[in-house]
Amino acid sequence: MKKARRLLVVLLCCALTLGLVPMAAAAAEPIAAVSLSVSGYGIGQPMADANITTTTQGVTVTAVGGWLDAQYNEVAGNFERGKLYCHYVTLQAEDGYALPALTDDNIKSIITVNGKAPAYAWVMGTETDGSIKILFFMEALSEKVDALSLTVNNLAVGNTWAESNVTTTSEKVFIQNAKLIYKGVVSDHDILVTDPLQAHTPYQLYLYIWTNNGYSFDIGSLQKENIEVVVNGQTVMPVAVRDGGDNGRSIVMDVDMPLLHNYGAYQYDENQHWQECQDADCPDKEGSIRYSTASHSFGDWTEVKAPTETEQGSKERACVCGYKETAAIPVTGHVETEVINAKEATCTEEGYTGDKVCKGCGKVLEKGTVIEKLPHNYVDGKCSVCGAVDPSVKPAEATPTPAVETTDGAATETATPKTGEPNVMIVWAALLVLSGLGIAGTVMYGRKKAAK
Repeated sequence: MKKARRLLVVLLCCALTLGLVPMAAAAAEPIAAVSLSVSGYGIGQPMADANITTTTQGVTVTAVGGWLDAQYNEVAGNFERGKLYCHYVTLQAEDGYALPALTDDNIKSIITVNGKAPAYAWVMGTETDGSIKILFFMEALSEKVDALSLTVNNLAVGNTWAESNVTTTSEKVFIQNAKLIYKGVVSDHDILVTDPLQAHTPYQLYLYIWTNNGYSFDIGSLQKENIEVVVNGQTVMPVAVRDGGDNGRSIVMDVDMPLLHNYGAYQYDENQHWQECQDADCPDKEGSIRYSTASHSFGDWTEVKAPTETEQGSKERACVCGYKETAAIPVTGHVETEVINAKEATCTEEGYTGDKVCKGCGKVLEKGTVIEKLPHNYVDGKCSVCGAVDPSVKPAEATPTPAVETTDGAATETATPKTGEPNVMIVWAALLVLSGLGIAGTVMYGRKKAAK
């Protein structure tokens, strides 16, 4: 009997060794949470370089497709500030491990991305191989706001807080709420200052500041020293800065306001001006002077005396305190000029280029020069302009003419005078013609008489 039992045990061991008898499967180790890590996700970083991995043991993560925008359109290029991006992945349990039962309700408590719950996440379904497909959104990329500059306007005795406001020139933030309270009276910021502001009364400013899209606060790194609040020209720091509880989008701060004063007239020197509180019971007269001291702030220049071509002018500008600054205006110089006493040369008189003078003051700026006479324009021995005789033309000599017989047989000789004067020549020609006619008449008369 014992031998039979031993034989049965041996046979059973052999069967187990050979796999003839199935062993009970070991229980799979459940995975409680899955941690995803996305590297290369940053403003201006290439999307193609971003990798999705996991450090969770027993899980294999596979990225499906590419990056999508908030409308589930596939995108490429670089990640941009202020935009939402999402991605599909599959989670596959390795041998001996079991994935958690994921639903849309619990996925954000089980899946983390870069150590934080995803902005949004959904279970898309289970694949045929048992893997689970999910879609998760990354947090929008934002630039950290590490410094702030704010200005409190119109905070003065007699004004109400409704007449004041808080502004910033930063495009990164906006003022969501600003309340003025009595310092040390309330702590819940429910009782506001509504009466006209009074001198020497301690006020505190409560600010609720939000970031614009694409920016965020890191309350751990935002230092009070990097926040300045300018009140009536005085820069103060907040006494407390707290997280606003909006996932880094807001902060809350308390700022003690400088005491307000009943200031008198401005006092000034050539560099700055100041005022002093006129109240005899002022607890901080030195502070009133210190906080009101500022450099001059001038308006536009006003011309007092206009400059001329030879004399400087003057101008002045005034500060709000009444101090005036004066300055000289340079001489204009001889801007507009003209030429006078100009005269053209002729063939009988010299000319003149004219003097260059200032039209404003008449000063001669440049003397002219003499222009030589023009040459005569001789035509037929005489200048066509002034009538002067051309000295290079000599009078013509008389030309002898043949002798003319007279009735008594005597010969008459006529000479033609020569001259360079055209009128004289004409006279002589006329005389010559008349003489010829006279001689011809005499000859004819003699012949007729002889014929009788």
